[in-house]
Formats: sequence, C-alpha cells, structure tokens
Amino acid sequence: MGNRISELLPTVTRSFKNYNIENRSHRFIQKDKLPAAPRHDSTADILEKFSKEHPELYEAQKAKDNVLDERLKTLQIDSTGKNQDIVAKKLPESRKETEDPEFGFDEPASIPEGKVTLRKTLEFILNHQKYPEEYTSEQVAKEYKLDPVQVKHVLKHFQTFELHVSNEFKKRNEKAVKYLSSQRQEPTVYKLAESTDLSKDKKTANK
Repeated sequence: MGNRISELLPTVTRSFKNYNIENRSHRFIQKDKLPAAPRHDSTADILEKFSKEHPELYEAQKAKDNVLDERLKTLQIDSTGKNQDIVAKKLPESRKETEDPEFGFDEPASIPEGKVTLRKTLEFILNHQKYPEEYTSEQVAKEYKLDPVQVKHVLKHFQTFELHVSNEFKKRNEKAVKYLSSQRQEPTVYKLAESTDLSKDKKTANK
C-alpha cells in the first residue's frame, strides 16, 4: 500500500503544478519588467563593491539612453554585389573503405628542418638500440638536422618494446613462440652520410 501511494504522489503534485499553466505563462511573459536571473555570489560581491565606489556610474547604467536607442533604430545595413552561385558538390561514389595509416595518421609530404616524423624517429631509436656506438646522439642529430640536446633526451628516455618470454612459457606454447619469432622484424639500419672534407676538395681543385 505504501509503495502504491509513493507512486501516485508525484502524479498528484504534478497535476497541481501544471494547473492553468498556459494562462499563467502568458501573464508572466506579458509583464513589463521580468525578474532578473539570480547572480552568483562572486558577481554579487563585485557589483556591490562597484556600486559603493562609483554610485553615479552604477545608477547611470540602469537608465535607458534614448539617444543611443534612436541611433540604433536608424542603423541600416545594405549589401552590394551579386551572390556567388552555390554549386552543390557530389558525394563520393566510391564505397571502398579507406585503410588506416600505419601510425594512426597521415604522414606529411614535406618535413621542415628541425622536425622529424614518427617513422624516422623509430628508425634512429632502433638503430641506436642495436648499434649504440655507431649511432650516437651527435651523429643522429647531424643526419636528421635536429637539436643534439633533444635527440640525447629522446634516446635516453624512449625505447621500443621488447617481448621477453620465460622458458616455461616456451615449453607450454611452442607454436606461439614460433609464430612470434617469424613475425619479428629486425630494425632497418640506415648508414649515416659521411661528412665531406671541403679542404681536400679545394686542394684538388687548385691542383
């Protein structure tokens, strides 16, 4: 019985709230001055402080400026020129799904100096992991025209993931281990360009 009463109570109270709601709404809208929305406490404090420090400005902003109101009525905006014809573009007819890029986004066609793509970053990180003595931070920075300090930090704090499998797992999952071994790819190593000695070229040219 109690549950039934609790279910009927919202219905009864809603009926009282909605009684003659249309007429009450019209009377409220037709009022000359509607009540202002409640202000936040911080806003009310600022306005109270402003009214005490500048009472003349606070009272002036309440009054209607008839001069500005008349100027606003005379304001008129005219458009000149012809509107450009709107050409509706056809929807693409190909329904083939586009493949997702390898790294999640399209790589830019041109890279400004001092920048490097994610693909190139992985390349020199892999090369440094495999041949740290040959691919030092200074050589990588010179090859890719990057900041040596930033390259040093990247090689220090970033590495590629490596999968380490225990001997027990290898015994229990021989097929999985063989599959992972077949899918493993060795890092692509790119030889850094050797710096040319301009002094030797000049001597050869002079001879």
